[in-house]
Amino acid sequence: MQMKKTAKFVLLLDSDSTAIRHSAMELAGSDGYLLIARTPAAAVEFAKQYKPAYVVLAREGVEEKSLQDLLLKFSPETEMVVLSDQERARAMGQGA
Repeated sequence: MQMKKTAKFVLLLDSDSTAIRHSAMELAGSDGYLLIARTPAAAVEFAKQYKPAYVVLAREGVEEKSLQDLLLKFSPETEMVVLSDQERARAMGQGA
């Protein structure tokens, strides 16, 4: 499938969190694309190929900053969004 260069991509490093997946879908919007990488290596390949506007990472899955740095190397304009379930719930007004 050929994608338009102006297409908005959001890359999610696989998360079991429904709230974090929902956040990624909100960032993509109705006219964007959500790419779900199952492994850090796949995330890097997606970043190289699609240059996503956002990369969404679950805080629990981010053990070191090197993955974020590597993703930014291939997609320097990308904004990193690192969330936990608790942060997502607070942002939606559901948490304490």
